[in-house]
Amino acid sequence: MKNDRGSQAVDRRTLRARRIEDLVPTHPGAPGRLALDYLHHLAARGCSPHTIRSRRAHLRLFLLWLAEIGCTSADGVSPSILDDYRLAVRSRGRVSGGRLSPQTERDRLANVLRFFRWLVRSGRLTTDPTIGVSLPRCHRRLPGAVLTAPEAQRVMTQPDLASPLGLRDRAILETLYATGLRRQELVDLELASVDVSRGVLVVRLGKG
Repeated sequence: MKNDRGSQAVDRRTLRARRIEDLVPTHPGAPGRLALDYLHHLAARGCSPHTIRSRRAHLRLFLLWLAEIGCTSADGVSPSILDDYRLAVRSRGRVSGGRLSPQTERDRLANVLRFFRWLVRSGRLTTDPTIGVSLPRCHRRLPGAVLTAPEAQRVMTQPDLASPLGLRDRAILETLYATGLRRQELVDLELASVDVSRGVLVVRLGKG
C-alpha cells in the first residue's frame, strides 16, 4: 500500500513496534527529541501506561507526517500546518485502509495539540501554533442495545465449564457483568489486584 506521496507505507504492526527514535531524527531541538522529552514528562507525572502509549503512537504518526512535508523543527509548525494535518488524518484514515471513526480522528489531533501546548508551557516554544485549530466534532452515543436479563444469562452459559478455558471465559464474563469494568481494565488485572476474601477488585490502571 502506498501513501499520498507515493512512498511505501509500513505495515501497521511494524510501525507500532518501532520507536520514535527509530523513525525520525532525535537530535537536540528536533521535533522527535521534544516528543521524547514530553513522553518522559508524562511518565514522571505518573500518567498511566495507556495514556503514554496512546500519545506516543499518535505523536509517532504526526512526526512521520512532518518529515514527509519537510518540516524539521517545532518552530516551523504553524496553525495552518496543524490544519493540514487534520485534513491528512481524515483523508488517509487507517494504515490498512478504511475510514477512522470521528473519535479516533479527534484523539489523534488532540494528542498533537496537547504536545504543542506543553512545549509552550515549558518554554520550548514561544508561539502557540494550536491557537485557532479546531478539533473534529464527534457526538457521544449511548449503546444502541442492552442485553436483557435472559439474554445475559444465555451469554453466561456459553463457556464450557468442564475445560480450563471455559472456566476462564466464565470468570471473565461474570467479572465484566458484575463490575462494569472496561475491556482493557480487565485485561490489565493482576493476581495482586484481586482480594478473594473480600470479593474486591482493585483497578490500578483505570481510565479515571
